[in-house]
Amino acid sequence: MSDIFKGPAIRVMYAQLVRDFGGVEAAAAFLGSTKGTISKETTGAMPVRTGHWGRLEDALQHWPITDMLDARRAPGRDGEATRRIPHVLRELGDVPAALFAYRETGDATPTLKEVNEAISALNAFRSAMGADDA
Repeated sequence: MSDIFKGPAIRVMYAQLVRDFGGVEAAAAFLGSTKGTISKETTGAMPVRTGHWGRLEDALQHWPITDMLDARRAPGRDGEATRRIPHVLRELGDVPAALFAYRETGDATPTLKEVNEAISALNAFRSAMGADDA
């Protein structure tokens, strides 16, 4: 979502961070920005810069925008991984029979099909868990 920082929720929380920090002038001085830029960000005339809300959150030790963005992501990730479990188990369940069939017949084609489907299901599950880098 490319316009997330133009949305009203971010803008309202950012405006509160600016007020909590001491106002537009104090926030502008802290961020090395102009009062006009900070004011435009709080009114929606321009998108809120990530570096601006992030630095204010860190300075105030209060993370409303970060928490909101994290809450948007976490349920989708966890829910997607959980929804994939039955499919993964079905695909894995096909592998033992395919291995025994390979042992008996020596025909690799059906065995490779089942193994590749299981690997694909596991990779999708791993990705849904957010473990791509693990």
